[in-house]
Amino acid sequence: MVSKVIRKAFSLIAISLLLCIVGQTVYAQTADTPGTGIHGYVTSLNNTSIPGATVNLFKEGASPTTPTLTTQTDSGGFYAFSNLQPGNYSISASKDFYVYTMSANLSEGNQTLNLLLPLPS
Repeated sequence: MVSKVIRKAFSLIAISLLLCIVGQTVYAQTADTPGTGIHGYVTSLNNTSIPGATVNLFKEGASPTTPTLTTQTDSGGFYAFSNLQPGNYSISASKDFYVYTMSANLSEGNQTLNLLLPLPS
């Protein structure tokens, strides 16, 4: 029992570190107006929607451990953050010890960021 918990925790840490190292930067365009934001879908490797995934948004310069905003994906795997200020953000999606993180530079317009979680089939 304890070894399963340790194995899951180690897997989560290893995957998180790997994704941080291999993370990608996305340049989005966003204006400082109501309705501006980041939205998209969280899917698995086989393109299946992942409902109930936690999506965290971190603003550069804010706390690296406390998300600026947090939401859950809906039944179709969709998430949305609105009314964002321009700037650099990091966004992560997680479910069942699997985590995916990417960066976004918001300047003008809305941005679609689809996140891929490597959940087992």
